[in-house]
Amino acid sequence: MALLRSTISREFIHGKAGYHSIKDSTRKVEIDRRQRSPKLAISIEQREREYVAHIVDLLQFFGSVESKSMFGGFDVFLEGLMFGLVADNELYLKVDAKNRQDYEDLGLQAFSFGRNGKEFKMSYYQAPQEAMEDAELLSAWASNAYGAAMRAAAKKGRKRK
Repeated sequence: MALLRSTISREFIHGKAGYHSIKDSTRKVEIDRRQRSPKLAISIEQREREYVAHIVDLLQFFGSVESKSMFGGFDVFLEGLMFGLVADNELYLKVDAKNRQDYEDLGLQAFSFGRNGKEFKMSYYQAPQEAMEDAELLSAWASNAYGAAMRAAAKKGRKRK
């Protein structure tokens, strides 16, 4: 089996606590030539990271937002509180009883995943597509989601006492 070794340029490296920052670095990749071309294999991961960087960049209007790689996707944080996630190049924002209707009125879908033949829906809904290129609009939706995350955190704190 012939393996191809190549060095690729990376825009992200793990910083403290696994958070991503934009930097230059290199790493080696081994790809079986019979499976797929190196360009295709790299471009899928590269596109996902570029999308997350785009989202984080847009959200800087809202605050010092960071992303962290988790479970095959990325979680989005402000001040250590998760209020969004990115999966399959789609941004999902935190919802609760106060803001869920805003998402449902636009026909946006909840983030879901399957495990052991069951589907689980999480309290994160797709961000509106028109907000994905408008930092001010996306920040308004993010603020709403951050409020839902703060309310959820406050509930958890009350239950623990």
